[in-house]
Amino acid sequence: MVDRPDYVEIHATDWSDAGRVAMPVHPYATTRRLRADGHKDEPSELGWTWASPEPVDDLVPTADGIRLVSPRLREIFDAHLGPDDEIQWLPGTVTLPDGTALPHWSPHFPVHDLLNHELSTFGPSGLPIVYVLSRAKLAGHAVTALPGNPLTTIISATVADALLALDLVGVDFMNVPIGP
Repeated sequence: MVDRPDYVEIHATDWSDAGRVAMPVHPYATTRRLRADGHKDEPSELGWTWASPEPVDDLVPTADGIRLVSPRLREIFDAHLGPDDEIQWLPGTVTLPDGTALPHWSPHFPVHDLLNHELSTFGPSGLPIVYVLSRAKLAGHAVTALPGNPLTTIISATVADALLALDLVGVDFMNVPIGP
């Protein structure tokens, strides 16, 4: 086991190279709908293009800010779900410059209030400006996300260990503030 906190945020590592950011081919209305909280009842046809000659990352940075993961990353998430975790997996495709279509998955999370409201700072809109997670509310979760933040995925140390055991591309970890 690695020396990590109980929970970390995972994020895509390669945002600086525009060629390594997947560009959406689905309509913007689809992106907007996926950013909204709650379960998605209507199927979406999700697609992105990958301009780089390098292989597609396991955690894919997307220009539209939609979470996108490889089948390998999905397998790890599914194998380590906590009793309170729920992920709605939406299928997507990443098309390479040679036309090869690779299956990927967009994890969509229902709303979970995971914040310590006493220690977090909220803006006029009610969204957190500075967030602190609640350890008590995280209990039962191993793979989850912050509401209203499409790129923030929170995983337990057990999930982080499983990811580190693989040779995943494009995945990095960041500590997250956790209070009582």
